[in-house]
Amino acid sequence: SGEVAYLLNGSVSENVIWYQNLAEDGDAYPVLKKDEENDNTVYTYTNCAGVTLYTNDSTLSGKAEPHDFSAKDGICKICRYECDHADGYENDVCKTCGKAQGVTFDTHSITLADEIGVNFMMILPENAKTENAYMEFSISGKNGKTTNIPCSEAIAMSDGRYKFTCLVNSIQMADTITATYHFGDNETVTEEYSVKKYIEDIVASDTMDDTTKNLVKSLADYGYYAQLCLSEANGWTIGTDHEQMIHYTDAVDTTVALSKYAYSQTGEVSGITKVNKSLVLDSKTAIRLLFTVDDTYGKEPVIAVKDANGNTVETQLTKQSDGRYCLLIPGISAHKLGETYTIVVDDVMTIQMSALTYAHGVLQSDAMTAATKQAVAALNAYYNAAIEYKNKQ
Repeated sequence: SGEVAYLLNGSVSENVIWYQNLAEDGDAYPVLKKDEENDNTVYTYTNCAGVTLYTNDSTLSGKAEPHDFSAKDGICKICRYECDHADGYENDVCKTCGKAQGVTFDTHSITLADEIGVNFMMILPENAKTENAYMEFSISGKNGKTTNIPCSEAIAMSDGRYKFTCLVNSIQMADTITATYHFGDNETVTEEYSVKKYIEDIVASDTMDDTTKNLVKSLADYGYYAQLCLSEANGWTIGTDHEQMIHYTDAVDTTVALSKYAYSQTGEVSGITKVNKSLVLDSKTAIRLLFTVDDTYGKEPVIAVKDANGNTVETQLTKQSDGRYCLLIPGISAHKLGETYTIVVDDVMTIQMSALTYAHGVLQSDAMTAATKQAVAALNAYYNAAIEYKNKQ
């Protein structure tokens, strides 16, 4: 191999005594004669695995051999190193290893709006972005839904990746999302993920800041206590109907802290005898008001809703089978749970409340179950963590 000659020379390649032609038909052993026509000096270099090799080629002396990606499968034939494709792609082929770019699930993130959005980032070559390509999301758990999102509706990111978002509610945080991307001639790639997995990854991270960790921990706590509350109300069995959510901090009574969100109502509308308030947690987070009317109230109420900045808010008003009118104020994201809405009914009655107004009422009530009180206390902690996170961005 040339090793003996190199060692006899004191592991150097200059001013040497021993020589060896390393060609296939060269010298079997080191010799003392220098070949003036064909350099038979022994030089060293290393391959990509760090192994020392011997050669008569002086241009290789002291150098490191590059990876051998000649198989174009992204794996070096010598050391089995797997290319990270860090130099990017050109015409859907890796500039470093020559491997064709495949359909690949990449990173994940979450969006905290009125529903929790689990974002799946994907690498998609051109041949996987055809008109019939789509993402299929299915969620485990009771009444788990399946949603299809066409590739054309994915969000194209500035780094070339594509974002597909699966929406889940508070009770589905631990349920498994199966994401299946359909493309080409019935080809698919599949990945499973959950909000719970995302939270566990963030909490375990050595690089994530404490504010972010506190936010996802409070999200986990809210999901845990919302599960207890909603399973109690709906007769669900956690662990069977839905996977059990993790939690980090026990919910505490925050009645005093929530007193600033107390319900306010001025003015009365003839014919409206009662207003019930609640919070929708098992779908999109929304404030729900139920207006009970008597026989003298022969019309649909005219209701205008404005947010804390005086902007008109889109709402949903429906008449229920029991004759009551249901007003939904949807789209309440995490950092807006404490935002006060002004609700004017028939230009006479004015109600001021936020999502946390309901939480305050629950904590004051002797009729509410312990599970419900824990859920709204956890919701308040989640709101505070979201505000802290938003203020530090």
